[in-house]
Amino acid sequence: LLAVILYFYKDIIKIIKDFITLKNSEHSSLGLQIIIATIPAALVGFLLKNIISQLFSNVFILALGFAITSLILIITSISKTKQSGLNYKNSIIIGIAQIFAILPGISRLGATLSAGILSGIKEKQAIKFSFLLSIPITLGSILISINEISLSTLAITIPISLLISLPMLHLAYTKILVKKQNLKYFGIYLLLLAVSLLIISIFFLS
Repeated sequence: LLAVILYFYKDIIKIIKDFITLKNSEHSSLGLQIIIATIPAALVGFLLKNIISQLFSNVFILALGFAITSLILIITSISKTKQSGLNYKNSIIIGIAQIFAILPGISRLGATLSAGILSGIKEKQAIKFSFLLSIPITLGSILISINEISLSTLAITIPISLLISLPMLHLAYTKILVKKQNLKYFGIYLLLLAVSLLIISIFFLS
């Protein structure tokens, strides 16, 4: 969360400023599109929190989620869609895709990025929107589970995860994910991971 905020802070400031002042601009529209795309997953996540949390202890479901993400990324990498700009229609599609990312093993970035590209958004615009969209949903999940979080643990994990996340985010945004063809490599990795988890669940956890 902090990595995304620090990396896109200029855009975030413009979005908040234009949205609050009701300025008719690209950034105020982007702010409204983020809100629209956040609502579906926020509602489902809140209403089904207890059910979904139980699924994370099931290795088979986790492997299935990785396999689904792999398939989505590979399909996206070879798709041929007519590219256009971000609009309210495809922001709703991305928001619906984010619902499935609540499930274990399904990458939120992979699901929303693929939904954006398949609905016709340009690659770099789709990944930027996907990263910005992670802010409210991540913040919401933290607030919901704030009573379960250990402050002493956060003091250690936040700096470490931030140091790791920032360079990875930069690499993903500028080099790896800006071309949809590169998604297939991550898809292949996830497929291998899914198969490995299935083998572990069958032979070692049964």
